[in-house]
Amino acid sequence: MAFNITATYKNIPRETIGPFTATLEYFESSGFTFTSGSTYQLISTTGGVSTGVVETLNIGPVYSILKDDLTHQELIDGYTFNQLRCGDLYLVFQSTDVCYSSYRADLFGANGSPTLRLKAFNNSDGNSVTSSLTVTPIGNATPPSPSTITVSTSAPTVGTVYKEIQLGQGKYDFTFNITSSTSSVDRYVELEFIECGSL
Repeated sequence: MAFNITATYKNIPRETIGPFTATLEYFESSGFTFTSGSTYQLISTTGGVSTGVVETLNIGPVYSILKDDLTHQELIDGYTFNQLRCGDLYLVFQSTDVCYSSYRADLFGANGSPTLRLKAFNNSDGNSVTSSLTVTPIGNATPPSPSTITVSTSAPTVGTVYKEIQLGQGKYDFTFNITSSTSSVDRYVELEFIECGSL
């Protein structure tokens, strides 16, 4: 996705400003963390309650210079950056000449936010499958939106239903369950972490 960022200045003569360096701060997510390592998907066919931890945008930052010779006029006119991805959280503009101040633009959510998606599958018969997911922030993590969701396939209809919880940056506890008349490979729940979720 391209971004159009325009900078304006007050009380500084234009001829003394710039050039500028534009630097990205990029983060990745470890996703669900278990004893055996990390994964982006958790499936339950056995019923009962499952708990765990999910970490978002916690690996980094990695810095990448997009352009090191931005002029004042390019920023006034609006310079377009096409290289931005999900996980690019900040774009820092730093003057390299007379004016040494910097500006840090927050890009969080512009390409989608980290998301937990809860799906209920019923691919065999009319038995219902229901699951609830609750997410709680740890420490200074951004509160999830919403904090609890419930999905359910209603008998006798077969198929798939899902809902999502949007996360911020940080660490979260989660609890989800599965309820069905008989858990099986045809009636199950899937919890998926999506680093670039819905806009």
